[in-house]
Amino acid sequence: MIGKIRKIKFIWATGRSKSLISYLRSKGVSIGENVHFFGDTRLVRVDTTRPSLVRIGNNVRIVSPFTLLTHGFEWTVFREKYHEILGSCGKVVIGNNVYIGRETCILKGTKIGDNVIIGAKSLVNKDIPSNCVAVGIPAKEIMGIDEYFEKRKKEYIEEAKEYAYSIYEVFGRMPVQEDFFEFFPLFLKRDEKSIRDFNERLRRKMKKDNRRVRSIQSQLGPAFGNFINSQPYYESFEAFLMDAGIPVEKGQKNRIFSFLL
Repeated sequence: MIGKIRKIKFIWATGRSKSLISYLRSKGVSIGENVHFFGDTRLVRVDTTRPSLVRIGNNVRIVSPFTLLTHGFEWTVFREKYHEILGSCGKVVIGNNVYIGRETCILKGTKIGDNVIIGAKSLVNKDIPSNCVAVGIPAKEIMGIDEYFEKRKKEYIEEAKEYAYSIYEVFGRMPVQEDFFEFFPLFLKRDEKSIRDFNERLRRKMKKDNRRVRSIQSQLGPAFGNFINSQPYYESFEAFLMDAGIPVEKGQKNRIFSFLL
């Protein structure tokens, strides 16, 4: 029963994102390709009072709750004090390849560049340049995207090891490769059979867990060719488990590759 509920929720959430995008486009909001709203779309507020002022690029992911405003209503104070109405509006542009964390608010007259990560609970009230990470109230650039990429490359290895050990410690079982649907570059061989077998195991596990079925190809997209031409960080999955502090039975131990950092 729980599995069915999760599946229904996923289908509902996916459909709601598509419906919301269709609705916004019908109102005149410019939205590119491969745009997705994650979470409860009922908590997404995109100002459609002036839809021609909103432009969202390609490959944009937005997590709800989320607010985007093209106008302000502060002129009511002027109305009472100076007895005049001063209309308020401004364009909002979100570039290509942008991730916007939950509870972010974007105000009128702002532009977010390409290849940008906006941290959760940020207030965007001024332009954010391309190729950076920005966060805060108000949101400001904290580092370049290249610097953050190198930082994450180091962190994600430790995160994968921590996750592996948590499976061993909490569930009392040995982790399996398909537990690591986002961490497979660490250990998976780049040959056709290894990729095919991993995809099949991953498909079965995600179907059993009533989750969206993913594959290596669907996750990597245009980066698949780069993955094929790369080398794993570890010589084997067992070597990865050993480095995570999980005891591997005798005969399965393998030499650990040096990290390619």
